[in-house]
Amino acid sequence: MNRLRAELLKLPAIQFIIANSAWIVTSVVLAFLIWIIATLEANPIQQREFAQTISIRFIEDPDIVHIATAGEIRTSRVTIRAPRSTWDILQSNDIEVWADLRGLAPGQYEIELEGRIKSDGPRGRVISISPATISVEMVRVKERYVEVQPIVVVEPPPGYSYPATAPAKCNPPEVLVSGPATLVDVVIAAQARLNLQSYTASRSITRAVTLVDENNTAIDNRLLGQLSIEPENVTCEVEIQALEGLLTVQPVYTGEPAEGYRVEGYTVEPETIIVQGDTNLINAMSGIVQTEPIDITGQTGTFSRNVQVILPDGVQLQSETQLITVTIAISPRIGTANFDEVPIQIANLDPTLTAIMLPASVSVVVIGPQPLIETLTIEDISVTIDLSGRAAGPQIDVPVQVRLLQDSLVNVATVTIEPQTVTVTLVPVATPEITPTSEIFGKIAVRP
Repeated sequence: MNRLRAELLKLPAIQFIIANSAWIVTSVVLAFLIWIIATLEANPIQQREFAQTISIRFIEDPDIVHIATAGEIRTSRVTIRAPRSTWDILQSNDIEVWADLRGLAPGQYEIELEGRIKSDGPRGRVISISPATISVEMVRVKERYVEVQPIVVVEPPPGYSYPATAPAKCNPPEVLVSGPATLVDVVIAAQARLNLQSYTASRSITRAVTLVDENNTAIDNRLLGQLSIEPENVTCEVEIQALEGLLTVQPVYTGEPAEGYRVEGYTVEPETIIVQGDTNLINAMSGIVQTEPIDITGQTGTFSRNVQVILPDGVQLQSETQLITVTIAISPRIGTANFDEVPIQIANLDPTLTAIMLPASVSVVVIGPQPLIETLTIEDISVTIDLSGRAAGPQIDVPVQVRLLQDSLVNVATVTIEPQTVTVTLVPVATPEITPTSEIFGKIAVRP
């Protein structure tokens, strides 16, 4: 082996390497440094704050967690050192910031935040986090079952009832509530709040439960985020029954409103009533009960009356003192008045000008309450054109303005005119030409 080594050392190439080893090492080091400098110039390292905030992740033990408060810090800002190529592609989901709460007992703590660029993200590292620490309160986790209470918040429609003798039954009858012990202890029950407004038959209704405290008040939404409910929805079997003796009130009115007026309709409060008594008589009423007559003779507007319903002997109101309020809507009939060749008046014409107008009149149609329309005459209509600021010149189109002179019609009538514009030519007023005349005056001599 020694002989082979000796022979190798005699080779010219080996002798050259040995003789120039220092130069070769120096060349390699210089080449490496040049490569590093070139790389840094092409892709320099930059350190700056990332533009977006990063959500803080809380790492906790399963049995002790932190309580989230309204003022809790949930995001942070990070300063990152990375090549320029990393900054070009870096996204917020490449960065993670966390608070490690594992191993902590219940109590108050100041926790240092940690952060990094994820291993599958681009090259770089987190230099600093702002804020560097956060305050947390650790509490013990608790869980317990609470009863599900079906609560009817809106009753069924008229004619149907939710019988108190057959309350709804919910499945499951209990839900498991878990979270910070201090919050779980506040929860007294889970309510399934039922709106039965559109239901006319028994059915199953699935609802999300609402957690309530000892005052029957719903738990604040900010606290609910820290509680877990299992399951969140329950299904309640609700019995809905049709009421016997429920009648629809039908008002009766006599007479006619004043001339030119009409009945538009009516409203009844309440719309239905409950009666009791002879079942055969109730069935014979076919679900309708009439009021005592209401006289509308000569009425010119909407009015209300409190009246009683008319029931056959053997049938009584469930509420003996119940009165029905009937509101009858009365409004004027709509009439139409047509006026042709209504003259157009000129307003604000320069006195040095003459207006040649075509056409000189318009047609006017007025639609409104018939009693008022019937009294309308052409003298109650003002049609004008406004020529203020107009100078002599070629033909111009000027809009026609119309106004009703009866104040009672101003806000209730609709007026249309045809045509809506007229053609006007303005010319200077002609100056009369003066012809010179000769006058002969005699002289009278006066003697003293």
